[in-house]
Amino acid sequence: MQNVKKMIAVFAALAMLLSAAPVYAKTSEPLIVNNWHLDFRDRTKNCSNIDMGWEWNARSRTLTLKDFRVQVPNGEMEHQAAIFLPENSTIQLVGDDNAIYAHAYDCTPIYCEGKLTFAGRGSMLITTDSRAASGIFVEHGPLVFSESVEITFDPAGYVFTLNEVESSEAVLSMRDKAKVIFPDDHLRAIAVTHDSSVKSNQIAYDYDQSIDREAGTVTLLKNSAKSGTENLEDLPAEQNAFSHEYRFPVGSPVVLKDGSSAIMVGAAPYISGGYTMLPLRALEAIALPGSEKEFDVEWDTVNRIISVSHGSPDSQYAAVVRFTIGEQEMACMGAGDIPLSAPAELKDGRAFISLRDFAKALELLGIDCEIRWEAATKTAVLTILDAEA
Repeated sequence: MQNVKKMIAVFAALAMLLSAAPVYAKTSEPLIVNNWHLDFRDRTKNCSNIDMGWEWNARSRTLTLKDFRVQVPNGEMEHQAAIFLPENSTIQLVGDDNAIYAHAYDCTPIYCEGKLTFAGRGSMLITTDSRAASGIFVEHGPLVFSESVEITFDPAGYVFTLNEVESSEAVLSMRDKAKVIFPDDHLRAIAVTHDSSVKSNQIAYDYDQSIDREAGTVTLLKNSAKSGTENLEDLPAEQNAFSHEYRFPVGSPVVLKDGSSAIMVGAAPYISGGYTMLPLRALEAIALPGSEKEFDVEWDTVNRIISVSHGSPDSQYAAVVRFTIGEQEMACMGAGDIPLSAPAELKDGRAFISLRDFAKALELLGIDCEIRWEAATKTAVLTILDAEA
């Protein structure tokens, strides 16, 4: 009995000590860094900083990030990157509390000299405040997301810049259960450049996408097999001299402009009834070769009518065309009703018209253009003639 009383007293004292001990909760506040960056391009030995949440394996060129949260303040590290990596590097993400906030002008969160792969089971948030910066910048090699990593972007500039890419493999690939998420209204998603040895039709993208209308996000996922039809509309086979060329691969939400830059339009072209259907939103990709908007697209949800107007930035709109979902006519101000090759369609909340009608609408809006179809790559090509650079 005496031993039992002693044990009770010991447990009681231990309980009091535990209750008095402080509890350290996990913090989500980022570490603010000044004139600092991590540069692993010339690091040949392993190194780490557990307090900051990173570990570098020089042999495998793997940077492991665990609870890595940094903020680059405005005015610091301009025209630089928060993390520099050599080619053929891997970023291994651990945990769900990783983030890089780049508030400085032209400060890119992650820069890599060649192929970059994200792996692991963790997640990361990447934000930029400068339109001159990219969330991730990769030279020469492709960008791959694998395993179950999840990267969320809140960008002011491009989400990805893939510079001087080679055509040996897809420049952007989603594998396994990896996800990349960014706002669905962000047109500056992907910038791609290549040298003269690579043809624009050799550049491939290996991913699928999912759009969440309520959340306003686009999620890039592993590519799934897509079915199509060979019963394609008859398009002109030859192409004249051009000022700007826009390529629309069937199944890809990326429009490739002049073979040197790519723009995410939020919806992928598809084939329906033998016609190549393009999202009307792709007009914005054509309308934004620079920074000034030349097109205005309005959606009347009650009457299911899309109105497209065009004009120079300093003048009133020169023309307006209207499409009604399900109707095989478009209305043009001053020209009346004009037959369409195929009815306007609504798919996944996006309005689509055929490539031929897309070109017809551009001509009614005062833009000279030509169209052609590349059967080998299942790509619709739109050429804008005499366009302003």
